[in-house]
Amino acid sequence: MGRGLSRSATTALALVAFVMGSWWLTAAASAASATGGRPDIVLVITDDQRAGTLQHMPALRRQLTRLGIRFRSAFVSNPSCCPSRASMFTGDYSHTNGVWKNTGPFGGAQAFDDSSTLATWLHDAGYR
Repeated sequence: MGRGLSRSATTALALVAFVMGSWWLTAAASAASATGGRPDIVLVITDDQRAGTLQHMPALRRQLTRLGIRFRSAFVSNPSCCPSRASMFTGDYSHTNGVWKNTGPFGGAQAFDDSSTLATWLHDAGYR
């Protein structure tokens, strides 16, 4: 066979390298999670979502609601869209974040200061 490795020996070495590489990646991932690796975060927001409309969203029901939590009731700090989202993204009520309604001088995107929000906090922590 000459000075090189036989085909079966080369295949065996490749298999060992693959197994060791897979083991190392798994060990590295386990070490990252054991030392406080960051969890993935997914935030799903819908507007005007009534419980009866989920019947028209089979993928959402299958992938999220079946494996997730079902809330029997919900509470918001402000039942209007923009003020509610501003509260959710900042952790502040309308009297602090300045978003009192959906439009006009005290509402909508123009009233929202996005310099310090859940998104900026996660970005500063290394999320993208």
